[in-house]
Amino acid sequence: MRIESVTAHAFGPFVEGVLELVPCLNVIYGPNESGKSSWHAAIYAALCGMRRGRGAMRSEDQRFKDLHEPWSSKGWTVSARIRLEDGRTIEMRQDLAGLVDCRAWDVGLGRDVSSEIIFDGTPDASRWLGLDRHAFIATACVRQAELLEVSRNPEMLQEHLQRAADTAGKDETAAKALQLIDEFLRERVGQDRVNANKPLRTAVVRLREATEKLERARREHRVFLELAARCEAATATAASLDHQLRLLEAASAMQEAAWWSQRSKRALELDSRYRNGAPPALQDEELQHEVSSAITEWEKRPTATVPPGHSASELRQQIAALPAVPKGDRSPQPQVLDADSAYRDAKRKLELHAQTQPRAASLPTAVTASAEELRGIAYDLSISEPSVAPQLETQSEQIRAKLRRSRRIFQLIAIGAVGGAISCGYAAIEGHLLSAIVLGLSTIAMSLFAFRLRVSSLGQLVKQNQETDLARESAKRARSEWSERIANARSKAEVLGLEPKPGSLRTVADQVDRARAQAQEVALWQRNQLTLVNALQAAKAALSRALTDRGIDASKGPEEGVAAYVLACQVRATLAMQSNRQSDLENQLTMREAAEAAATAAENGRVKATRRIAAAATRCQIPEATDEATIVSRLRAWLGSRTKAAIAYQAAFREWAELQELLGGGTIADLQTEAIRREKFANEQRAGIKADELTIIQIESDQVRQIERLRKEHRKVRSDADELRGQLGTKASQLIAVSDAEEEFEAATSHLAAVRRLEQTLNATKDFLLRAQEQVHRTIAPVLAATVRAWLPKVTAARYVDVAVDPEDLSVLVRDAQGEWRNAAWLSRGTSEQIFLLLRVAMATRLTRAGEVCPLILDDVTVQFDNNRTEEVLGVLQAISSERQVILFTKEHYVLAWAKKNLRPSIDCLRTLDIPTSSKVVSRSWWKQ
Repeated sequence: MRIESVTAHAFGPFVEGVLELVPCLNVIYGPNESGKSSWHAAIYAALCGMRRGRGAMRSEDQRFKDLHEPWSSKGWTVSARIRLEDGRTIEMRQDLAGLVDCRAWDVGLGRDVSSEIIFDGTPDASRWLGLDRHAFIATACVRQAELLEVSRNPEMLQEHLQRAADTAGKDETAAKALQLIDEFLRERVGQDRVNANKPLRTAVVRLREATEKLERARREHRVFLELAARCEAATATAASLDHQLRLLEAASAMQEAAWWSQRSKRALELDSRYRNGAPPALQDEELQHEVSSAITEWEKRPTATVPPGHSASELRQQIAALPAVPKGDRSPQPQVLDADSAYRDAKRKLELHAQTQPRAASLPTAVTASAEELRGIAYDLSISEPSVAPQLETQSEQIRAKLRRSRRIFQLIAIGAVGGAISCGYAAIEGHLLSAIVLGLSTIAMSLFAFRLRVSSLGQLVKQNQETDLARESAKRARSEWSERIANARSKAEVLGLEPKPGSLRTVADQVDRARAQAQEVALWQRNQLTLVNALQAAKAALSRALTDRGIDASKGPEEGVAAYVLACQVRATLAMQSNRQSDLENQLTMREAAEAAATAAENGRVKATRRIAAAATRCQIPEATDEATIVSRLRAWLGSRTKAAIAYQAAFREWAELQELLGGGTIADLQTEAIRREKFANEQRAGIKADELTIIQIESDQVRQIERLRKEHRKVRSDADELRGQLGTKASQLIAVSDAEEEFEAATSHLAAVRRLEQTLNATKDFLLRAQEQVHRTIAPVLAATVRAWLPKVTAARYVDVAVDPEDLSVLVRDAQGEWRNAAWLSRGTSEQIFLLLRVAMATRLTRAGEVCPLILDDVTVQFDNNRTEEVLGVLQAISSERQVILFTKEHYVLAWAKKNLRPSIDCLRTLDIPTSSKVVSRSWWKQ
């Protein structure tokens, strides 16, 4: 496809503006506000149009409208004249405002061919290329500052990439099949999400509900059975507690009756002894207590003993003779020891570092260039000489000969047509009008038929001749560029005084690298040496300050000061050990004084106990004796005789007190009456109860509390049993049939299994298609990489020599001259744009349908390039324009200067744009002379 002209009838700032284009390289220069981006958008709109569909306008179409809708006129129309590779000339017209008057008109046949390229409701000329308007703008139509967009939106090109790799040329792709399977999955299976309503989610929900219903039915059935068991157990427990309560009450009544009977008999027995009142009280009780206390004190009298050893006075004399406690450090302080260790460590490190001093660097003599420059010269010298195909000359001569023969035949046809016209005129003059008309029509028809045949043949020969000339010129230019590059490299080597051989230059570059590394190593050693010297000085100063703070003179040196400090600490530690005996002697003095005081107190206690024994013997009228033990023995005998009388009195007093307690303020008759009543009540309680049951009942000491506790428990269990019987009746009316729930669960399980099997089948099919799609990617990736690799060293100044393209996400990896692979998107902006410009050229080449050529429409793609790389890229674009039309919009003066110098006459064109000032805009053209 070649674009011959574009007319902006009403587009952006233009009204009836015309832009004429040539088949090869078109450089369109203009300053800001001259309409370059508007012409770029007008070309795209004239070729591809805009989508027409229901609903609101898409955001990208709305943005395009906001940017390029006419400023003043009411319409919005653009047209283009294009020529396809099959020879057809097409007039494209796009009514962008109404999207109605949009058509593709075959100029030669005079008919509408829009139906061939309808896409999203409007004609799209990129369909002839095998693309669509989205893929065209992502590959061949590069807008300003959007070179990298192709890597950010690779999804829209996947279908075209797969179709390009499909040798059968079919429209169906694995991506399309995957899309259909995904749609079928969404409709017939769906996803297991909360808000989904497709079969999978419905089946999952149904199974969950059936499972919950079955679990609820089984759970309620278990609850019902448990409730029935609890009700039965509670009823049985209530009956058992009622029987236990009767047994306990009967046993308690019998026990009380027996107790009252025993009480009555005991009261009769005691009353017979103490009818005259209480027994008489004993005399001399106070004296008995005094004698007992004196005996106890004498038996427990302390023993007065003094421990052996120095006396208290001797210990006081020893304390007075001890030396004074010394002042100062008794052991070296940590700050001094740490400072000394740091000083010794810094000194040792400096000595070790001095042993590792490297040799000084030696650079190659008379070498002023860097290693990178030397390797660049070596690379230029190693480039192989480009070959020129010898058959091009022969082919060119053959085409010229055919072209001369076609022109002679064309002249003969013209002569025949003139002769026919003369014959027709002669017949008309002779009066044979009908013969003249028939002869004229026949001549015209034959001439037109022959003329069309020769024109078509002549056009093909002209095109072949142009292509052959371009190939010859491109080969000659490549050989000239190679010669110039080799000469420049040799000149640089001679200026540096080096042998112009790649191997020698690379050897010198390696020597420069090694010399640079040695210099860096020496500089690093010197920096480390200075650091260690400073560290040693700092450690020495810190040690001196630490010694000065401890009162040590460090003027003779830090090491001598540390030795003097350690010796002084040892002397003070010896004196301190001697003075530390003072605390031990003081503790011994304290304990000795306490022991002597305890011995004195014990002696006083023994004297007091002896005196109290003597006083007690005097009060008891016991004869005197010289032995204290005899006196104590006689006091014990006296106290024993008095104790027997006291025991008899206490026994009689306890019986009399027991009688008073049994009567309780009443009489013997009252007690007997109560015993008879209790016996009668017990007989009533045990009526109907077996004797053996009463023997096994256990009665606690607090019978009343035991009976009350059993009654309370009986009431609670009976209340629980009544409540459980009520709940049991309610549950029986609400039970769910377990069999029905199990049938519904099995049906839901079968339905979900069927949906899961369908999902597994579709996923297996997707895996197969994904493997097929991966095979397509492996097919197209080397093709894209090979196309980019052909131009990569030239546009990147040989910094990057190889490339790999991932067609799945259009990521690009490039390999530099040292063999390192790097992501092209992470390089500098200019380098990334150069690489992705080549990727767009490769995609435009590979995505285009066989038999067609896709043009390149570029808007300011060199703004991020330096001058050298701009020149290389422009040379690549010029070479590419020999195969496909290239339209380059630019505002750079360097590009303008390059175009004036390098554009080829008759096939390339430079056009300049002015800032629009009138309603009609026509560009000015400049052809290289």
